[in-house]
Amino acid sequence: MKKMILAVIIAASVMTSCKKEAKKVMDGAKDAGSAVVEGAKDAGHAAADATKAAGTAVVEGAKEAGDAVAEGAKAAVNAVLGKVTIPTFAVAGAKESLEAYAGYAKEYIDAKGNLGKISAMASKGKDLLSKAKGFASKLSGEEATKFNKILNLIMSKMAPAK
Repeated sequence: MKKMILAVIIAASVMTSCKKEAKKVMDGAKDAGSAVVEGAKDAGHAAADATKAAGTAVVEGAKEAGDAVAEGAKAAVNAVLGKVTIPTFAVAGAKESLEAYAGYAKEYIDAKGNLGKISAMASKGKDLLSKAKGFASKLSGEEATKFNKILNLIMSKMAPAK
């Protein structure tokens, strides 16, 4: 009977010990899981911050590139057209219309009499000229005169290219 009591005590202590170890393992697993979740959250935040910073850098780079292209186009038009200065007008869009027509004039001059290229550009030139004349009609006396003078100057630069 002593052996039986001893066996029960040993079995009870082993079971208690196993339960404690199992609880320790479960607590450790729970802590590890929490650490993984927190690490994932931190990594997600870091990735979001990096993505936002990269996006901002791309937008800024694109803006700078766009500004550089606009300046380059303006310089190219001025080189071909002989420093035509296009001022700002009271009617919104008038200056941009002249700049667009000056860009067309540069393309026309660059075509160097190539009838295929010039024919392909004809409808664009007609549309731009029509829009420019529409703005001219909206301008007041002195500004309309200035607008038409610049438009005629641009057109006169195109005449020798024919």
